[in-house]
Amino acid sequence: MGKFKATCRIFPTEDPQKVSAALINLFPGAQVAIAADGATADFGEVDNLARLLTDQKTRYAFMDALNRGCSGNRFAILLNKQAATISRVNVVDEPKPLGSIEFSGEIDEPIVFFEKMLDVVGYITSRMRGREEREGDATSSGRS
Repeated sequence: MGKFKATCRIFPTEDPQKVSAALINLFPGAQVAIAADGATADFGEVDNLARLLTDQKTRYAFMDALNRGCSGNRFAILLNKQAATISRVNVVDEPKPLGSIEFSGEIDEPIVFFEKMLDVVGYITSRMRGREEREGDATSSGRS
């Protein structure tokens, strides 16, 4: 399938086992390593994440974040660490004071991979096409 990673900082006030549990909630098959300042999880499947995104109706927010965080075959997305403690997937735009989980990976065509997995094939393409059409309309109406 692919090669994925989730990393997050562990603050002095946090229980490392709870942080590890939050990662396992999102990525059950992950191998979690706890260090003094953070946790890292390596895994090869994201089926549970896809199920959570679909059940919680957050797959479109995820796809938008993926589009912004994608470069070639690599991607990185920030997820809310607190939400992960209760098996919720919340995408965040910037690191949060209580910390975020950086979900990243390197796979062939990440957007296509996740569009198929989340059953939203063509979502990013149609969004980009719509934006181009709106920009084209604004440009042509400005020339009249």
